[in-house]
Amino acid sequence: MQPTSFRYIPVVVTILLVAALVLVIFLVVGRNPQRGNEGIAAETSTSILHALDASQTGTPNPASANSQSISPRVTLGSVQRVPAGGFAFRPPADYRVDLSNESVNMQAEDADPAIGPIFLLSGGPLLRFVSDEDADLDASFTQFVRRFESEGNFQVGERREYQGKQIRGLLADITDPSETDSSFAGQVFMAQPKADQIFVLIGIAPFDRWQTSVKAEFGALLDSITLFDLTDPSIEFTNFDNSYRAILPTATPLPTATPTPTPRIIGKPIWRTYTNGNIVNDIAIDGTTLWAATGGGVVAWPLTSNNSTKYTTIDGLPANDIRAVSHCPLAELGTVFATENGLAIFNAEKGTWRILNSHNSAMSFDDVVRLDCDQAANTLAIGYTNNGVDLFDANANSWRYIDRGVDGTRHNETTAAVGATINAINDLIWFPKRQEVWIAQENGLLIATETENQLLDATNSPLTQKSLFSMASAPDGTIWLGGEGTLYRVSPNDDEEPPFTEEEWKSYTAETIIVGEFPSGPLTGLAIADAEIIWIASAEGEICAFHTVDELCTQFFDAQTIGLSDGTSGEISAPLSALHLDAQGELFYATAGNGIGRFDGETWQKLRVDGEFLQSNHIRDLAQDARGFIWIASDGGIQQIRADSRSMAVPSNAKIPEQISTDVRVLQPDRTGGIWLGGEGADFFDGERVTTFTALNGLVGSPLSAIVIDVQGRTWLGTAAGLSIINGESIFNLTRNEGLPDDRILSLLADVGTGGGIVWIGTAAGGLLRFERNQLQFFHHDNARLPSNRITALAKDTDGTLLVGTDRGLARFDGVRATQIRPVGSAEVTTIASAEDGQIWVGTHDDGIYYFNGLAWQQFSTKSNLPSQHIAAILIDSAGAVWIGGADGGLTQFIDASP
Repeated sequence: MQPTSFRYIPVVVTILLVAALVLVIFLVVGRNPQRGNEGIAAETSTSILHALDASQTGTPNPASANSQSISPRVTLGSVQRVPAGGFAFRPPADYRVDLSNESVNMQAEDADPAIGPIFLLSGGPLLRFVSDEDADLDASFTQFVRRFESEGNFQVGERREYQGKQIRGLLADITDPSETDSSFAGQVFMAQPKADQIFVLIGIAPFDRWQTSVKAEFGALLDSITLFDLTDPSIEFTNFDNSYRAILPTATPLPTATPTPTPRIIGKPIWRTYTNGNIVNDIAIDGTTLWAATGGGVVAWPLTSNNSTKYTTIDGLPANDIRAVSHCPLAELGTVFATENGLAIFNAEKGTWRILNSHNSAMSFDDVVRLDCDQAANTLAIGYTNNGVDLFDANANSWRYIDRGVDGTRHNETTAAVGATINAINDLIWFPKRQEVWIAQENGLLIATETENQLLDATNSPLTQKSLFSMASAPDGTIWLGGEGTLYRVSPNDDEEPPFTEEEWKSYTAETIIVGEFPSGPLTGLAIADAEIIWIASAEGEICAFHTVDELCTQFFDAQTIGLSDGTSGEISAPLSALHLDAQGELFYATAGNGIGRFDGETWQKLRVDGEFLQSNHIRDLAQDARGFIWIASDGGIQQIRADSRSMAVPSNAKIPEQISTDVRVLQPDRTGGIWLGGEGADFFDGERVTTFTALNGLVGSPLSAIVIDVQGRTWLGTAAGLSIINGESIFNLTRNEGLPDDRILSLLADVGTGGGIVWIGTAAGGLLRFERNQLQFFHHDNARLPSNRITALAKDTDGTLLVGTDRGLARFDGVRATQIRPVGSAEVTTIASAEDGQIWVGTHDDGIYYFNGLAWQQFSTKSNLPSQHIAAILIDSAGAVWIGGADGGLTQFIDASP
């Protein structure tokens, strides 16, 4: 269990997860609640040929808490505007203010990281806060707080109307039901100036301090709020007559925060997304349209034509990696898509997307991976990656969570859970008669109810293997399971408890069928045609019409036997990922790279999106070589494209040599036009020849995670086993034996602007190292106030300071001591790119991007057109365009088109 002090803020913060900065605050509290060490950095240096002791500690200087009460008379600062949130405010004095997109976080300088004082402000479109697009203020407020009250971590009192100097809305008290020494109090306020616009303010503080001072600060802050139209910030709202009406602002501009001389403000940006919509994860049909859930967005294929329409985050999707799709024509649903950021529901009448997630509905989590719609039972089952299952009852408009222990506690919230935990879901089916969810998992078949989970595997059932990949249920109650080259049939009685009897199990393999061929490899798709035929698809590119009575494939297709009606090959060149039968019995199969196949019983047709040049939607690294070509490393291999800020990217004509490994994770161009490519080994391509380095010719180890070239032209290769330095034909290795505190190298930076040729080295647990003149200096959390000793990314800012990315946030390092950049919070940094004009782009593991324009930090997410919340690579090219690679979801190009 978490300490008591951790119970409060995460729940409050969850309320405002629609705001990017609030997520940062959650991470700060959840991951790193300790105060920073105030010690002065102590440099430690040694020759790289000798070990050293880098365990010096600084002199702690903890901040003292201010226990004195302050006067209710509140001093406010100057007005600050948040255009994307539609509000302006004046902060109370002595509060640190962090702005991000449509949100603001304010903490007292001496705030307790668990219970404040803290103020959270957020504004924006209605659907970022609630799920009902027609909700009025009363309904919006109810939806906003209802599910959080049920968690039991805090209580929201009776709402009441609030009429302030410039704002009107609903206000309620927040109380702590725990009655502990660390209890807190607060208030929540909501305004709805327009039908489609919301503003929320939340404040909490330790109970005594709330009563003596913070409540007055909350009131003064609330009275300072002015709201304006999201679509036209020149129009403000006022409500002195108890109704909202728009008025033009006065000629005197609102005061702003003190600006820097030359901030870079993004004007009219151009976003271009590049994904591969032929990498299909799942398919469904709504009667007139074939919908494809792909790793590169949603693709819609009208059944009467071969023209497709692709949707990505630029069109309103919450993510580009669409894991599953289900046609579920229940109340408020339709065609539903599963993403890492909740459900996406297409509104066919408006051509827009509605997002359903844990922040605007009673969904338990957001990382949706599988769906099952039971129209007869009016239920949608939603499977999360590692967080159990939700059941949405459309009749009752209610939600039920599956994967609880016998004590009612969610399995992922307690170490004393009973039964196996739902995780690594490949497929699922909800059986309302049995009140069970059957889940095909990587470790067997899990049968879950509200009170108990039971895992069936080779030790307690007739299953002969570990992994199950697909499921299908027949009208007679028979359940089919697809394993590794094995098809299972289970026929349980309605009143029988699992694991059932062996007589109710039967398996089919290539060895057990009577005659003919049978699919091999993972059986990734099952579709029931009638009482005797079930279609089977395998990852090996094979399709079988299996006759359940005769126990053989009456039809069997593979890459050699499928042909298209126009005489061209219908070869299945990628693994099959899903099967679907429409109402007329026409068969559709999805592939992980070659689009969709369609079979009407006689002829085959291929549905493939044209112009999809990305080899994979999982980007690993990006680089631009000296000739201007952009290189992309993905889990699909290496490719090269060309583009400028005026045209769309296209593949280059250059051929990638076959000698280059397809498993490349990091790229580094040199100044002569060549490029280094690192994976399990290292390849150098000079434009004509490939030179390969492995452990056989001196490389210290693998895989590679970072490459840089220093001012002397030496190539530094960071691996999981140490450093290799290549100087001409010589290789010199550095490991713990030569003084490294940690062999696992995560990041490297060559400071080419320094005469001494500094190389910065980031390790997995040993902190930051500085190499200069054959000496190593060590910096870490204790002696330099780094946020963490896990250094994940490095970059140089224009002012000469070092930007240090860690798994607990971003810091500036002046060579002696680090200063954490608070707007980035404790986000896990994955990559950093800085430009000559002062721009800084910081990619994170699950918080999207933080962007610094010279004046303030702004957060970009998938709502801001990013390909993914998990950013793997950022490249600022020679023309100033920013290329953003998602660990999933493809590639996005950002161009500042402002004059």
